[in-house]
Amino acid sequence: MSWVEGFEKALRRVKEHADKAALVGILVSVFFGGIAYLLAPSNKVDVAVVVMILGLLVTVVITVWGFMSVTQEDYKLLRTSISLETNDLRTTVTKRVEGLIETLEAQADIVFLGRATDAVKNYEDKLRHAQEVRNTFLTFDIGTETKLAEYVNSYKRAEVIPNITWKDILSEELLALDGLDLTNFLRAIKKQRGTKYDAKIIRNAICPIINFTLIEYSGGKEVLFGWGFHKNDPIGNVYGSKDQRLYETFDRYWSSLWENAEEVFPEGEGDGIAKQHIQGLWLTVSFPMPCREKVPTSRPDTVALLALDRNKNQVLTLTGMKFKCKASTGEVELDTRHNIFSLATHWEGRKLWVISGHDLRIGAGAYIFIKPGKDTGKSMWRLYGDFLDGESRTTIGVYGRKLDDRPIFPEGEKKFDYLANYKMHVLAPWS
Repeated sequence: MSWVEGFEKALRRVKEHADKAALVGILVSVFFGGIAYLLAPSNKVDVAVVVMILGLLVTVVITVWGFMSVTQEDYKLLRTSISLETNDLRTTVTKRVEGLIETLEAQADIVFLGRATDAVKNYEDKLRHAQEVRNTFLTFDIGTETKLAEYVNSYKRAEVIPNITWKDILSEELLALDGLDLTNFLRAIKKQRGTKYDAKIIRNAICPIINFTLIEYSGGKEVLFGWGFHKNDPIGNVYGSKDQRLYETFDRYWSSLWENAEEVFPEGEGDGIAKQHIQGLWLTVSFPMPCREKVPTSRPDTVALLALDRNKNQVLTLTGMKFKCKASTGEVELDTRHNIFSLATHWEGRKLWVISGHDLRIGAGAYIFIKPGKDTGKSMWRLYGDFLDGESRTTIGVYGRKLDDRPIFPEGEKKFDYLANYKMHVLAPWS
């Protein structure tokens, strides 16, 4: 039933109720007026008039009641019919607006889709109809921006949309941001999708890189670009275009980025170690020989406290203090302190390559990290590696254990305890 039919029906009901009420009121007033005239001993006319006036008042009351009696039932019908008509109208307008937007997007060179957080639903809807997606997610000096975390949740929802061939180019900073846990998430996506998903990483970016998404549908192609994701525009605007020339420009840009990016999951690296996992305070012990499966039983050469941290570009840095051990007893000589610092580092899977210096001497080598777990039988983070001493030209084997997630050097008794009891803190976990 349309709202017009409902309205007409309600009015007819109102008129029927009002007519009946008025007729009843008139008959009542005439009836009581006649009785008063016949029974009144004197002044019959005056009494009859008074009674008829009272009867008319009763008529008015009954007529009003006639109107009121339809408000709860018939007006409800009227409101329902109007509401249905309004919903139909809203649906029609929405469909026409969506169709108009699609027409404008198809005809316009570039369409503004809104701020990144506002364009999320539009973005997800587009991806649900995609066959292939090539996406960048490149942050630069953005820190832990709250709105970035919100957008990451949308990105994760899009990643799990089935039946899409998907490739990502990600920034090293993004994968290292605390609280997002993107490395393990992407590892799970890779395991789930196999060859339908791949990802590469751009390390140590020195400037912001524009973000974009190339989408291929069954009937065409589209590029979305913008987003910002740098400190001067943490959550930027998003634009879209189906212009073939603009799409080809970004397609070539993608190819250059992909060719020069590194694998997120290097061959043979499957234990899910990220930079934030190894960041912290470490205690290491070195021997004048290459690393073996078991720690040597001979006296160690040096003991060191190392702080692994990340700078604003998410590059790992190393600082520390190293002490000689007595050859006869293995006791740490606290007055032989040498300061250590990294000249350059390179993170590769679970291996950290380091060029370090101390007291005008340079060494180079790699730490390999082992995470705690059932497969290792250990409850703490450990490392081992070989370093080439720049002065003696000999290989030094290093074994270590993580003491704290914070890269802060201890003071006083705690520092002395770590150094003096290195056998308990480091060598015992390796035995």
